[in-house]
Amino acid sequence: MVSELLLSGKKAEHIYALDSWVENHYKTLTDNLIPHTIIDSEILEKISTLHSPNQTVAIVAKDNVEWNLKEKLGNGIFLVLDNLQDPGNLGAIIRTADWFGVSGIFCSPETADVYNPKVVQATMGSIFRMPFYYVNLEVLLLNNTHYVSYAAALGGNNVYEVNFSSNALLIIGNESKGISEKLLNLCSHKIAIPKFGNAESLNAAVACGVLLGLMKR
Repeated sequence: MVSELLLSGKKAEHIYALDSWVENHYKTLTDNLIPHTIIDSEILEKISTLHSPNQTVAIVAKDNVEWNLKEKLGNGIFLVLDNLQDPGNLGAIIRTADWFGVSGIFCSPETADVYNPKVVQATMGSIFRMPFYYVNLEVLLLNNTHYVSYAAALGGNNVYEVNFSSNALLIIGNESKGISEKLLNLCSHKIAIPKFGNAESLNAAVACGVLLGLMKR
């Protein structure tokens, strides 16, 4: 993740690393004037939140970003997350969105905190590239009716029969309750992944990946 950080162009406030890691990245660190301190493995284990830290940790400033809800969306596919609670799911979704070139992610205020350590770790560095905003989702949809909005919901249209728009909002709901009724009523289309086996349900992050793959196709 720290290597991904260096590649992203974001600047670390400070990096603490083993001597071998600093030696391998010395040119990048010095060229970009990144403050760093060499530490031993015992100190690394104490300051890291991981059970088995891998050579380095970095301090990075949070992005101070806000979205003016009066602003219209640009071109592309945007994710809309309604009260997603599981940090692992959120992290996996951010990573998946980065893979598929999603233009940005909008989260309800009740969605898990993107800076939760489990979320950050699950993104595998995609958190440094993917724009995300916590906003009132109902206002977002009402102000962007020129966009086609697709709600992942039980009983929706078969996704394999949907012709997706290239400018779209994909709404993913809470793991157990789905999308709130108010938000669901504002969506253009309800879509569902058909079941061919016997599993009770799909994980939210997996469903999101399937849908983004079909939308990009």
